[in-house]
Amino acid sequence: MCFTTTITRFWALAFLGCLILSRPLWADDRADSQRLLLSIKQATLSQQVAKASCFVGLAFEQDKNLSALKQNIAQFEDTYRQIASNPDNAYLLATLKEFSPIWERILFATSLTLETPNLPGVDIDMMGALNDALLQKAKHVVQATYDNMQKSPFLNTVRHIAELGLLSQQSTKEFCYVTYGLFTALHRQSLQKSVAAFDTALNDLIDGNLDHEIIPAPNDEILMNLYQVRTQWLVMRPILMGVSEGALPNHKDLETITSLNTALLDLSDEISTLFVTAYEDYKNQETAPNEKDGKKTRAKKK
Repeated sequence: MCFTTTITRFWALAFLGCLILSRPLWADDRADSQRLLLSIKQATLSQQVAKASCFVGLAFEQDKNLSALKQNIAQFEDTYRQIASNPDNAYLLATLKEFSPIWERILFATSLTLETPNLPGVDIDMMGALNDALLQKAKHVVQATYDNMQKSPFLNTVRHIAELGLLSQQSTKEFCYVTYGLFTALHRQSLQKSVAAFDTALNDLIDGNLDHEIIPAPNDEILMNLYQVRTQWLVMRPILMGVSEGALPNHKDLETITSLNTALLDLSDEISTLFVTAYEDYKNQETAPNEKDGKKTRAKKK
């Protein structure tokens, strides 16, 4: 295991070195990664809104989920305003405008949920019917944001890390809708796809996938966080798959899923930050001034 980890890190650092050599506009990297992460956060919030609404409908931790629903709605609108403040991407702005009719109906459904949380019905059904369309629009915004950047394995890896958080929320939403009994066959199928996508993304981030330009974990801290994701995911996964195959969750299953999906989202955010920092640290080492001649040349490694 130790030898394998060392080899993996060697290739990660070699990949970062090649990336830096071929990518001179480093100043744009952090700004691009923050814009990309913001767009994925919006997509993630679209799933958190539906997830909170559904758990209110199940009368599970109702006060907590009502509070989360209000907060997620406000955060979604805040991310919308932040993304829309970029006037340089006309296609992105046009894509954002496609949210409006769907979002207005989601706000109406949310208002019903907040006013009469103990009488779930058309509000939960409406949210479930609209949420997939909202997610697709949000993914279009992510792609429009990404398409307006200089492509690199760095940004591609940042995207995959953040999408772990998105998939954790999407799979939990689908789990909840199956449990609630809404579009059950559709959500079971979607849940199986989300679980498979999470499996693939997590393995690629731990081991790297150079064919798809995904950089393996470049340091121990990131690797340990990814292992923590895997540990928690291996607790969630059998519950999710069981429900997707027709099992009925019990109260403990609900507690497990609602607790761990939030932990996975937090870990995804933490790993994103760590990865950007690791990239910048390595970049700074590679481009440190050569003290011998005083010139800002690429530092020679010993």
